[in-house]
Amino acid sequence: MIIGNFKEKYIQLRIRLERGIKNQIFSSRFRHFVKKYLGLDVGIGSYGYLCFPRGTKIGNYCSIADGVKFLAGNHPVEHISTAACFYNPVLGLVKPEYDIERKKLEIGNDVWIGQNVLITNKCTQIPNGVVIGAGSIVTSVPSPYTIVAGNPARIVRKRFDDETVALLEKSRWWEFEAHILAKYVDLMDKPKEFCSAVLKLRELDSNGESTK
Repeated sequence: MIIGNFKEKYIQLRIRLERGIKNQIFSSRFRHFVKKYLGLDVGIGSYGYLCFPRGTKIGNYCSIADGVKFLAGNHPVEHISTAACFYNPVLGLVKPEYDIERKKLEIGNDVWIGQNVLITNKCTQIPNGVVIGAGSIVTSVPSPYTIVAGNPARIVRKRFDDETVALLEKSRWWEFEAHILAKYVDLMDKPKEFCSAVLKLRELDSNGESTK
C-alpha cells in the first residue's frame, strides 16, 4: 500500500512539473512516461491529451483544449439499479465480470477539439483533420476533415474539397517531425502546394537523400 501510494504521488508530481505545453508537444521522454504510467499512446506534436482515460490513442499534431471529456461507459439503464456499486468492481462489492463495457477512443492526426467538448461512447474514433467546436457533444463518428459543432455535434462545413483531402491523405505530412514541416510554413495556407512539397520530401527519402 505504501509503495502504491508513493508511486501514485510520484506520477502526479511528475505530471504537475512536466505537463507544460512545450513538453507535451516536443518531449519524447514525456510521451514515453505518459504511455507507461497513464496508458495513453500519443503521437508527436500533440497536446492537451492528459484528460483522456487509459487506452486512448492520439495521433500526431492534435490540439485538445481544456475541459474535454470522453465518457467511456454508461450506467446500465436496463438493470434494476444504475448505481455504480452494483457493477463497478473497484467499489468492492462485485466481481469484475459484472462491470460495464468501457469503450476506447482513437483520435487521428491533425485533430482540434475545442474547450469543454463531451465525447460519448458512441463515438470511438475521431478521424484525421476533424475540428470539434467548443462545448459540443459528440454522439457519432465525424467524417474526416469536417468541422462539427453543437448538441449533438453536426457538420458545419468541410475544411477542404475532396481533391485536397485526397492529397493530404496521400502526403501523410503528419509523419514528419515539426522542425522539417516548419520549413514549409509559408505554404500551410496553400494546401495543394504544401502537399506537393511534402511528396517531394518523400521522394527524397525513398532515394536515400536526407530530409533533416
